[in-house]
Amino acid sequence: MKIPAEKIKILAKNLGFDDCGIANILVEKEIIEFYKNWLKNNFNAEMKFLENDVEKRFDPKLVFPKAKSVIIFILNYYSPNFSSKSYKISKYAQGLDYHNIIKSKLKQFTEILKQDYSNFETYEFCDTAPVLERYFAKQAGLGFIGKNRCLINPKFGSWIFIGGMFCNYEIVADSKLNLDCGNCDICLKSCPTGALSLKGLDARKCISYHTIENKAEIPENIRNKITNQLFGCDICQNVCPFNKNPVQTSCAELLPQENIRELELKDIESISNKEFARRYKNTSLLRTGRKKILNNFENINRNRNK
Repeated sequence: MKIPAEKIKILAKNLGFDDCGIANILVEKEIIEFYKNWLKNNFNAEMKFLENDVEKRFDPKLVFPKAKSVIIFILNYYSPNFSSKSYKISKYAQGLDYHNIIKSKLKQFTEILKQDYSNFETYEFCDTAPVLERYFAKQAGLGFIGKNRCLINPKFGSWIFIGGMFCNYEIVADSKLNLDCGNCDICLKSCPTGALSLKGLDARKCISYHTIENKAEIPENIRNKITNQLFGCDICQNVCPFNKNPVQTSCAELLPQENIRELELKDIESISNKEFARRYKNTSLLRTGRKKILNNFENINRNRNK
């Protein structure tokens, strides 16, 4: 018994996803080599988890032995009402934590489909497993991977989250889009630290990495280039031509939260770590924590007062 691809896509839209595509589980050799070279160049910085289970990233059956197809979903998160204050928080982090939102939708998708296909089994993921999500999204016709290393969708640009699942059914795969960046290299030139190149994103130079993931002190040569990025950095997305005409998200949970949009140094200074965790428990800011946010404020103010 087969599952029609159209039925999958209709269900995805009904659950609030903006688009859905299907790919086979094969990972091309050139992608494997690109990723291995990326690691050899130490472009993952201190994100050592990206070195773990490397072979699983290249073979979905090592993650989910029954895997036959990949179903990929995208969710637009853009909102024009992002903070315009002195301190910038990346657009993706202004709403509620996307991991929880997408995981909930993925579980609903599986449960509903199992009502008609009782032996339907899945392995769901959203930045939570050794899976090349952007690669599979590209294979599923949902966009292309830009020079800024983001998945770029023709309609929504790069303001999109990706979620997906391996499943035990063979489903007719979609075709890749005939799109790429062409000769455009605005993002490469706009990155103030030179983190982008045709070899990939060098996290050691990336402002987003240093304001979110880096647990150590930010290197001075990077810190000096931080102007107003408190959490993450959107420069390479803001300049992208595919993001010139963005579409506002239809997901209310991804709209800017007041306690994030109005975040101020004095407020973070005045609360405890416990209160910070309580206040931001359903947001991406929890990953970084209060101490890191305070350090980021300090770095910005240091540069501003030079």
